[in-house]
Amino acid sequence: RSPETQELLLAILRAVDETLSDVLEFDVYLPSYSDPDEAHLKLLACITDGLIDATSGEGCGDKERAVLSSLNTALQLNHRLVHGRLAGVIYLGCACLSNQPTVANTLLLNIAKTYRELRQTLHFLNACRTTFQSSEGCSSILSCGNVVEMLAMAYQTCPPGQLKEIWEFFDGWVVQVVSKADQDASLIELSFVVRMFILFAKNIRTSKYNSAELRFLTENSLVMSMSQLIGNARTDDSETSRDRVAFASLGFDLCGWLVDLHARCCFWIDGESAFRTSVMSQGVNGSASLNIVDYLRNVAKSVTSNGFEQWMNRA
Repeated sequence: RSPETQELLLAILRAVDETLSDVLEFDVYLPSYSDPDEAHLKLLACITDGLIDATSGEGCGDKERAVLSSLNTALQLNHRLVHGRLAGVIYLGCACLSNQPTVANTLLLNIAKTYRELRQTLHFLNACRTTFQSSEGCSSILSCGNVVEMLAMAYQTCPPGQLKEIWEFFDGWVVQVVSKADQDASLIELSFVVRMFILFAKNIRTSKYNSAELRFLTENSLVMSMSQLIGNARTDDSETSRDRVAFASLGFDLCGWLVDLHARCCFWIDGESAFRTSVMSQGVNGSASLNIVDYLRNVAKSVTSNGFEQWMNRA
């Protein structure tokens, strides 16, 4: 595009940004207003789609700043305007965090806040997962402290009926990433999903009503997805081996917080100290429960290195 065309596009985007701001400020449009055949919503959706398509993904300058500001306004007007293309909006916000930190952070924070209030945190998470399909995804969102705090609040206030669905989402994501052929890309994505999984596990509020289900989910993850991360982490000089060690390191981080959650669940189920109940072999209603001490001992034995074995032989 010629410089003249670029200047014209920037002027249009700024005008759209100002117009949408006026619409929001003066309540020109509200979802509660009469809107036959959703004509007004369709017009705003057309504008929003045009804003997303106007970004090239190359750099993040004044044009992208105007688009981010407009998308933030559109989100506040009606979340349905960005709902169907949320992954693209999140990716754009993360891509611009370094060059346009204020406006990008504001957009990402309002997205997290909106979907927390809507009790649709899983849709937000699915959008984050989609960003990794063709790029490095949205890993930089975890550098935004206020967004992380908003997600923590979302998990703390998550309806009990959604906990299993979100848990299985993270569990499945871990297994899927570990099985990818591109180890370099997988490590970036895996680091993100493990940190997000840990954030979820840390902020779940356990009670006597949800602890039995949560303990079952925790034990299932400790046996299934953790084995994918930590298993076969013996080291040599190959790149594949180094990647496996990196996976195992992430696995240990996740393992610690899963054990912590398991102990909190045992407290509510068994009514005794968290440590004592977490190592019991008998679960609720006579069902078998994971022995955490034995589990951790086996994990430690499974992750060995040639160097460590040589040191043991010399000792």
